[in-house]
Amino acid sequence: MVARILRTGLLVACALGVLMTVEAYAQTGAIRGTVVDEQGQGIAGVDVVITFRGGVNREFNTETQDDGDFIRVGLQSGNYDVGFSKENHQSFEITGIRVRVGDPLELGDVLLPGISEEMQAAAKMQELNAEIMEEFEAGIAAAQVEDYRGAIAAFDKVIAIHPESAEAYFNKGFAYTKLGEAAQAEASYRKALELDATYAEPYIELSNIHAEKQEWVQAQEMLEKAVEIRPNDVRYQYNLGATAMNAGDLVPAEAAFRKILELDPAFAEAHYQLGMVSVNKGANEEAIAEFEKYLELEPEGANAAVATNIVNHLKSQ
Repeated sequence: MVARILRTGLLVACALGVLMTVEAYAQTGAIRGTVVDEQGQGIAGVDVVITFRGGVNREFNTETQDDGDFIRVGLQSGNYDVGFSKENHQSFEITGIRVRVGDPLELGDVLLPGISEEMQAAAKMQELNAEIMEEFEAGIAAAQVEDYRGAIAAFDKVIAIHPESAEAYFNKGFAYTKLGEAAQAEASYRKALELDATYAEPYIELSNIHAEKQEWVQAQEMLEKAVEIRPNDVRYQYNLGATAMNAGDLVPAEAAFRKILELDPAFAEAHYQLGMVSVNKGANEEAIAEFEKYLELEPEGANAAVATNIVNHLKSQ
């Protein structure tokens, strides 16, 4: 008789334990749904992240089954965001849903479209572009603090990712220039032009390399190509005119300085250089007019004394 009473007491205790578990479960909510593709077929293995938006954010994770179904129980009442993601599918998020105690909140079918090969390629390119930009900025930052070896290393990383980056080759060449390594600089500039023949800056730097060796004809050829690309750049025109003067080629020199005055009539130095062209041509009256115009615009200019002496000399003849 005693044993029977004890057994009965044990059963009662177990029943109370079950009752307490059911009651605790009833104090929470749940979210349920099915993730499907464009054809309405369930998608297995989708990551489902349920984020509680309360005083302290909490995340709950689950995953869809073979048929695309998912359920997450044990959620306290409140507002939630639900995110869905899977490789080669477009991610999706439902925000601001309200979970209440009791029956699960039904989301129904959640569409998670696949990503086409074109979209995957575009996403990959976006990732590569971000990586390229990071390395490119690192190269520029290194050059700004005169760490030219570091800059070259960064631009080499850009080239490894994107071998057709003319800008990376140009900046690599510029770093070599700063290091005084002319051969490596020239090779980098020429590679930049091989990749993009419309890139003017490498022609300017190649012209500088030739000018340092007093190879004026080659320097002029590089500048002429730069001016073809950017005919309205006053700096390029001036460099072309000065280099042509050094090469003894007065016709393109004069054309360049006159083009400058079309673009910027107040560019005094162009008048001074035209005066020098006229002196070399033996056109003294033209030379006097150009030098006087220079002196009118820049009476205290760097070449004012020279221009004054030449004018006085020419007028005394």
